[in-house]
Amino acid sequence: EKMKTLEAEWHDATAKREAAEKELADVRRRKVDSALKLTAAQRREYEQAVQKTEQLNTKARDKLREAEEKLRRIEEELKVSKEDLQERQDKRGRLAAKVEDLGREKRDLEISLDTSRIEVQHTKRQIEQLEEEVKNYVDFKDGLAQEKSGLTSEVDSVKARREQLDKLEQRQRVADELRGRFPDLVLGRISELLLPTQKRFDLPLQMALGAMAEAFVVKDAAAARQCLMHLKE
Repeated sequence: EKMKTLEAEWHDATAKREAAEKELADVRRRKVDSALKLTAAQRREYEQAVQKTEQLNTKARDKLREAEEKLRRIEEELKVSKEDLQERQDKRGRLAAKVEDLGREKRDLEISLDTSRIEVQHTKRQIEQLEEEVKNYVDFKDGLAQEKSGLTSEVDSVKARREQLDKLEQRQRVADELRGRFPDLVLGRISELLLPTQKRFDLPLQMALGAMAEAFVVKDAAAARQCLMHLKE
């Protein structure tokens, strides 16, 4: 707006200067043509007109120089403004490019975040499956441990019975051997000779006899010595 005003003033001053110069030239031309015909009053009027025209011309030139100076300053300011505007546009372009880059980075991060979220969910499901498998394995292991404990108890019981049977078998062989070697002297084992009258007395009788239940009953001391000598052989 200021630039337009200065341009209008400059054009107006230029037009006025041209009009004054034209008028001055016309006056000078008329002066030459009618120099000899002017009266004293006309000459004074003519000189006043020339002086006024020169004054107007001087003012017009001053205004023109002032307008030209203002125009020059405005042009410099406009140049600076254009440079500032260009710099701002360049900066705006750089900012727009940076915003676009940030937008791409944001989209990439969102995609990466979605991928990570899916991976986390998948990993979570895998962990849950592993926890379920571990629980099943622990239950299976506990079952095996209980089964092993039961089997161990059974094996120990079988071993104990086997050992007991082996001992009974060994003692029976010894008893059979002594009875076969000394049929008239060896009467038998106490457990064979003392039998409970009822089944319910079997355990109390065994507990009362203890280790003596397997002892042999012989006819006399001489028979006992003979049996011992035989067993030592």
